[in-house]
Amino acid sequence: MRRRISLFIVFCLIGIVLIGCASVDNVESTNTISQKPIEPVQKNETQQEKFQRIFTTDSENLVVDTNNVTTIESIESSFRPQTINSISEITDTLLNEPGRPYYFKIRAIYKGYDQKAGKALLQELEEKQLNVTDFAFNAIFGIDTNIYSLDLMNSSLTSSLPTEANAIAIFYLVVVRVTEHEGKVGNQTLAFIRFVRNIEKPYFQPEKFIVSNAFHYITIDDAHVPTQQDAMESYFFGTSTSSATSVFDPIIFSFVDLMDARVAMDKKDALNDYTFPSVKIKYVSEVLFKGQSGTTITVSTDDNILTERMSFTGRASSIKNGDKVRIYYTISKDPLEKWEIQAIERL
Repeated sequence: MRRRISLFIVFCLIGIVLIGCASVDNVESTNTISQKPIEPVQKNETQQEKFQRIFTTDSENLVVDTNNVTTIESIESSFRPQTINSISEITDTLLNEPGRPYYFKIRAIYKGYDQKAGKALLQELEEKQLNVTDFAFNAIFGIDTNIYSLDLMNSSLTSSLPTEANAIAIFYLVVVRVTEHEGKVGNQTLAFIRFVRNIEKPYFQPEKFIVSNAFHYITIDDAHVPTQQDAMESYFFGTSTSSATSVFDPIIFSFVDLMDARVAMDKKDALNDYTFPSVKIKYVSEVLFKGQSGTTITVSTDDNILTERMSFTGRASSIKNGDKVRIYYTISKDPLEKWEIQAIERL
């Protein structure tokens, strides 16, 4: 009898232990499930956030030298910029993914920085062939379509910009296409200057020029982004608050033989609107200086076949009769012929 009681007690104890183990396993299993990390809910990334994320990642491997200047090697390896010759090459086809930064580099002419607009003005090295629209914008609104403006990535970049107008440099650009912003849908391309490298001295030397009293030689302080007010004043009054109207810039003149300028003048027809008779066409020619009488300067071709008289409000007394010079001038006919010299370059 005692043996049966002992066996019963043993079986009860074994049962209690097994139940306790099962309970412990259940508690551990429950705890394990409750401690599993809950993944955060993923929200949709905006195009601005996408740009910032990718651009930050691309900039992580930029290297700064001992002068605290980012090296060209690290810029090239981090951004792998595409070389372009014209800003017009940046199309939506190249910017096929909205919000993603794309990188380009362009060798261009620096015109200056407009402090008020916060933009740098550049001009492409290759002379643009003006169409009728470009010609009209320049003639009617005073807007030079050869020059374009770009924002700086940050204000500290102003210290790395060239210090002389018409200096040539390589500009590294960051460009992004945005199709939505703050709930608004559209299609806008934003371009920023990120780095400026390999600055070259301007080709032209200001000290070689005798500039008309009505003009002054271009400086970086003359940079001005045309506004709507400038365009309207130019259209209605033929004037503008922009100082660009009194700035002499040798780069914007097209080189022609003096004989070709005469042919162009003869083609101007005051009765034919398509020839824009009142528009001043800018030319530069190498000629022989024949002398100055008051505000009239006489020049001729090298072979003396053609002689022209042009107005010039300045002193050319340092130039001798027979010296070879370059003259920067405009021609117009409205209806009388006008040959007006803006500057003379000593050779």
